Amino acid sequence: MDVNCNDNKLVSLSVVIILSKHNPLHFNYHICDINLNRSFLIIDLGILFDSKLLFNAHVSAIKSKSLGVFGMIKRNCSDFRDSLAHKFLYTSLVRSLLEYAPLIWDHNNVGHSDQQEKVQNKVLRFICHKCNIQRTPHSGHDNILKLLNLESLNVRRHSSYNTFLTKLLNNEIDDSELIIGTFMVDILGEGWIKSH
Repeated sequence: MDVNCNDNKLVSLSVVIILSKHNPLHFNYHICDINLNRSFLIIDLGILFDSKLLFNAHVSAIKSKSLGVFGMIKRNCSDFRDSLAHKFLYTSLVRSLLEYAPLIWDHNNVGHSDQQEKVQNKVLRFICHKCNIQRTPHSGHDNILKLLNLESLNVRRHSSYNTFLTKLLNNEIDDSELIIGTFMVDILGEGWIKSH
């Protein structure tokens, strides 16, 4: 790789070591005699990656951002009484944040799923309050989801995983390295076997 040592962007580069060891070996990385800063958290395509790939910081960040957007909706749309309008605001502005790139960060971590479901449930309670939809206090949110024709975030994530996997296996997503890295075919033809 050719590197322009006069490029001012080299100063902003950093290195992240991804491993699960408690006492990793530290090595100082250099490019053009510039020492690369060590970082434990980087942002790539809107995803916060930490050095242990736990994604706790990412989930907390999207929860906070989603609640901030929901707060803006509550302040600016407090006069709305139409549940359909609130549903559209939620699905387009809040849920889209909660559902961004779960294939990367969601590893069936119950804590992560719970944090996101709490945001959706808070929105559902708000819609019930604003639109005079009766609900029993401290009850589940399944009836409200059905009434608004919504699904839980967990169900939607699993549906998106199934869609992705189906498209990948049917060659609708052209990435042979991803297919080879994820699955391998049994020599006897007994089906797909997870390679990890």
